[in-house]
Amino acid sequence: MHQGDISPTEAHHRLQNNRAAVLIDVRTQPEWVFVGVPAVERLIRLSWQVFPSMQVNPGFVSEIEQMELSKDTEILCICRSGARSAAAASALTAAGYT
Repeated sequence: MHQGDISPTEAHHRLQNNRAAVLIDVRTQPEWVFVGVPAVERLIRLSWQVFPSMQVNPGFVSEIEQMELSKDTEILCICRSGARSAAAASALTAAGYT
């Protein structure tokens, strides 16, 4: 299980005060185009679900592992409502990430 939900204000604070922290935007490519992406230095755009089928991206964790992030890197996930980011965070936690 991931470490829990945090507010957008807390996420911003953590990203500003921990230069090693990473934000993973787990929304879909159309959301990035039509809504935009967060303006943060360490941003990874990787969809948790694949558009248009919205099936879980089977390569999500392996793609993160290929980026060679330290397992103790603080990783924050973001989506539109919190459901996809919670699922992605749980998968990353199960893979040993904090």
